[in-house]
Amino acid sequence: MAEQTSWVYDPIYFDATVRRSGNSLVITVPPELTRRMLISEDQPVRIVGAVKIGMMLEGALLIHLGFFSCSERVTAIKCVFTHPSAKDEKLPFIEELIHRYAATDHEIKKVKEGIEVKIYLGSILKNGFRPRSGRELRMVMDELKRLAEAKGYTVNNLEIVEETVNLEGVDPSIVAQAQKHSPTKISYKWVI
Repeated sequence: MAEQTSWVYDPIYFDATVRRSGNSLVITVPPELTRRMLISEDQPVRIVGAVKIGMMLEGALLIHLGFFSCSERVTAIKCVFTHPSAKDEKLPFIEELIHRYAATDHEIKKVKEGIEVKIYLGSILKNGFRPRSGRELRMVMDELKRLAEAKGYTVNNLEIVEETVNLEGVDPSIVAQAQKHSPTKISYKWVI
């Protein structure tokens, strides 16, 4: 996905009315928008006035929520491969597994025991949400072991670990959907 450098507007908009509250004016944010953008009560925001001059002058208030920060406690499959003649860390069968199971990330590094591999199976993807099951984890582990042994590797210390990873560039609506399924594994905040 190409990096966005300008604002992208949602196709759905809401009409609201400005009301008075004490000495201030208040605009009510509809619940659909608060859920979609994960806005909470008492959340700090920055309000900026804007004008656009063209054929006519247009005015807008931009309610800047800040930068979206999200982390997920992710399940990872970790192991160490050894091979009598392997000199580098290129493991093409790992790339195949990552693609097949939509892994959210992976690490391959040389350690003194051999080559350490971690395959992260998070539920928050760039383009959606995918719940993970214990059955799927076992399938990945079994296939990882089978593919590695078929290439002549010995698989050591095959285990499931949990790590917290920071996610960037994720749409809050995907996080909202994921949080319904795994509320204790996902945390987020808007940072001004």
